[in-house]
Amino acid sequence: EVEKYLNYSELISGLDKNIMEEKFINLQKNLFNTMEWSIENIKEEDGIVVAIVEVTNKNYKNIIIEWLKQIVELKSETEELSNEESLQVLEKILIENNNGTQSVIKKIQLMEQDGEWKIIVDDELINLVYPGIEAIDSVL
Repeated sequence: EVEKYLNYSELISGLDKNIMEEKFINLQKNLFNTMEWSIENIKEEDGIVVAIVEVTNKNYKNIIIEWLKQIVELKSETEELSNEESLQVLEKILIENNNGTQSVIKKIQLMEQDGEWKIIVDDELINLVYPGIEAIDSVL
């Protein structure tokens, strides 16, 4: 149901533009396959709907730390690591799902476009659907 309000492509491609290739369809699915969400509050402000949403998803801080660790280990074993190999490592980590979950409550905005409400993809939304990524982003 969320798909009619949200452009997942825009949200996913923010991680890596190559993720949108067909060969990474399983990786795409595993980004959100355990995500649960609930709407806590909704109000309209100046033509924009603001919703307070709680999301529980994989802990992306732990996932990215593990991903970087494995990439560094692989690069020490080989001279070259392709982007495809790097994304395969990420997919394996997502499938194993050993990095815990995290719940986050954030404010998201929806704007009416062509008679339909669409979720605005911004930093708040990214930090909501990828819990823990905010901590990594501030370090990098």
